[in-house]
Amino acid sequence: MGTFLISLIAGCMQFSVEGLVVDAKGQPIEGVNIGTGKTQCDGKTTSNGRFSLRCGSALNGLVFSHSDYFQQTIPLEREQEKHPRVPTTTLVQIPRTDGLFFFKDKRFVDLKDGSLFRTTQQQGQAKRRRYCVDKEASTPNPIKAGMTRFADKNAPPWRLFRLDEAGCAYRDAKDTEGRWVVEYKNRPTLARDAMDDGLVIIEGTLDIGEYFLADWSGFFVPTPTEDAHYSGRWIRVDG
Repeated sequence: MGTFLISLIAGCMQFSVEGLVVDAKGQPIEGVNIGTGKTQCDGKTTSNGRFSLRCGSALNGLVFSHSDYFQQTIPLEREQEKHPRVPTTTLVQIPRTDGLFFFKDKRFVDLKDGSLFRTTQQQGQAKRRRYCVDKEASTPNPIKAGMTRFADKNAPPWRLFRLDEAGCAYRDAKDTEGRWVVEYKNRPTLARDAMDDGLVIIEGTLDIGEYFLADWSGFFVPTPTEDAHYSGRWIRVDG
């Protein structure tokens, strides 16, 4: 993101705004629409990602839109300068392929695959199941604690679990009537914002610890053996 400065052109009562728009790699973006709420001074970025607008009255902000990027609104600060400095605004690219992505370094990136291993223990009449990270078959995805964003583009169903001290995402046991009863399940609260083309932005606060994004399809479906693997992504959150 960036904050733009406006200069008042003496005698003409016009406000001039200049800026630069780039992607996450710092490359200029051509053809970004710059909306001001005043049709007479809207514009677009050139091949070098720059734009220059002159408006007949002051502006409160600019709206940046492009078919390949998320729309972004930037506030304006007014300064009495002849030559305002040109700050830079970074737009976030919209994922175009189907899948589940994590927001990191100003862009959405793929998550490395992981696996849960379900083990079943029989203790007399009692039966217990544990769904724990198979660390030999999984690579952790490092994430900073705090507000976290994911992008779901037509991805298969999934659930996010916080792991317990043993690295398990889920534990249950069969009661005397043959019903499975949950012994451990900790699911962080996530907010979802549905967009176009099957894209959903998911946000939530993750505290320091370990988590697992489990592929939900078939999670409780009986398997030929008591023990089974389930795919997903192992997440490690630090400070």
